[in-house]
Amino acid sequence: MGVGLNSPKIQFWVLSRNRPEYLRETLLSASAQIAPGIEILVSDNSDNDDIVSMVASEFPQVKVIARRPVLPALTHFRVVLAEASAEYITLFHDDDVLLPGYFTELSRMLDQCPEASAAACDATIIRGDIPTSTLLIGSSKVDRHLLNSEQLLLPYLQFQRLGPAPFPAYMYRRSKIGGLCLNPLWGGKYADVSFLSEVARRGPILVSCKPLMSYRIHPGNDNASELVGSRLRLLRYLLTQTLFTRQSKAIRHFKFRYWSKWYRENQHERIHPNRLKVVRRFLVLNGLRLALTEPGFWLRFFNRARR
Repeated sequence: MGVGLNSPKIQFWVLSRNRPEYLRETLLSASAQIAPGIEILVSDNSDNDDIVSMVASEFPQVKVIARRPVLPALTHFRVVLAEASAEYITLFHDDDVLLPGYFTELSRMLDQCPEASAAACDATIIRGDIPTSTLLIGSSKVDRHLLNSEQLLLPYLQFQRLGPAPFPAYMYRRSKIGGLCLNPLWGGKYADVSFLSEVARRGPILVSCKPLMSYRIHPGNDNASELVGSRLRLLRYLLTQTLFTRQSKAIRHFKFRYWSKWYRENQHERIHPNRLKVVRRFLVLNGLRLALTEPGFWLRFFNRARR
């Protein structure tokens, strides 16, 4: 689909479901930055009309598309991608908030690097309803150019000083991501990581060191619990579709991370004792190996865990 003369340059899509109070904050933050060439749209995947009514009465300039009947989460994402028509598109969460400069900074970065497939930014963290100054990526004074999938994936897999950019922060160049979607076979609920990896195959990803959004952490976050089955699907993707191998340091870190989180969540649950024993043995042996072969490993581990 081509972009017409009167089409917006940027479409800011908010994927929403049953959270009108959080969505109100999102739309207020986006509307404060509205300018010619920017269109705000809400894709409402709720099981009621509360969001449709709220947006119509409080944000008449925002277009709402009601998904009825409700779509599965991955289908919802795919449908929005298919309907997007602007040169640059953002697929935002309805519980996060934009900070000043998001549209101007990321579109400027994409304008200056025509081969780039996407741009993203750092974020401050909102814990529940309490804003903090904590940065999600971590302290960095320079923007980054991620030139391939492996560079993009390292912060997701390996304990590093800088973490990955939050998924809703990305502004995509639509012409670079045609045909891509969240593939459940490539990570289950973590398919956003494999999706971004595929985006990086299409062109460099630019990451601004500026916090241009706030990312909310609360009990309703999809990543609040560990699903090892999904991690294993993502691991299969990493080992078959990227240059990482089972011996790669990043893969060792990745496996240690998800099994340690699973163990913390399940050690007091009714899990078969043999399974807990196997996981505990894995963590002890690999924890010692990582500590002995990689000075500073545990410091990086705990620093990442606190974010």
